[in-house]
Amino acid sequence: MLIFVLCHTKKKKMKTVTTFLYVQNNQLESTILETVKNFKGIEILECVSDKYAFIERVGRQKPDIMFMEFNDQIDQQLELYEMISKPLFPIAICHDESQITRLLDKGFFEVLPSNTTKEQIINKLFKAYRFSKDVLERFNASLIVASPRIEYSKKSLVVSNQKDTIYLRYKSTRIKVVIEEIVYIQSIKELIVVVLESGRKIFHQGSLKKLLEIIPGTKIVRISNTMAINHQKVERLQKQQVLIGDNNFKVSRLYISKLKETLKIKQIS
Repeated sequence: MLIFVLCHTKKKKMKTVTTFLYVQNNQLESTILETVKNFKGIEILECVSDKYAFIERVGRQKPDIMFMEFNDQIDQQLELYEMISKPLFPIAICHDESQITRLLDKGFFEVLPSNTTKEQIINKLFKAYRFSKDVLERFNASLIVASPRIEYSKKSLVVSNQKDTIYLRYKSTRIKVVIEEIVYIQSIKELIVVVLESGRKIFHQGSLKKLLEIIPGTKIVRISNTMAINHQKVERLQKQQVLIGDNNFKVSRLYISKLKETLKIKQIS
């Protein structure tokens, strides 16, 4: 979701448009870089091929235009796309043309084929550049791309209509998560992995103890030193094993009594 904050001010010179690339194919990377360099008003911030570098750096760089390549692992790559703060003009480069409509529905400004030409790239860059310039000139305003969390902090919302949520942070990226959608939380060294009902995995930096201390409500309970679960998702507890869907978790002796007390109203044996 993109939020446009319009601040009325004196008309000013158009700022340089910035670009970020997340591309694995070397030839495609070279084609885009050579094309973008021809634009005097567009600055290349960075080009990465590693998904972890992508998640970390695109949030820190905050580009106006982003090129993102999609190969045969489109579902996994869309998960990455959902994890980042969205640029103003995200442009997808897709190897499977049958996925173009799906990517547009996900919020991409444009979708290019994998065998895209310099002329096609130029066309999309001009379109993004003209659009941003037209907005500024029409409203005589400065255009700011804000993440949803800024908007939420400014809104006055009715508490009764809101679900319990928490923000997870991975390096420079923040993601809002609904507590009741969490299935389990696992600690792997200094990295926390939060798994949702949809199967989506979200990373968080910190300790499991500190994360559990700030999660609102009582749905999430700890079952071992490295694992916490949503007790409302539990289907069965037998001896020291708890079953949630296809997942079977071992419950530590330290936490078994508290878990049984929590689950007693569900009559799980």
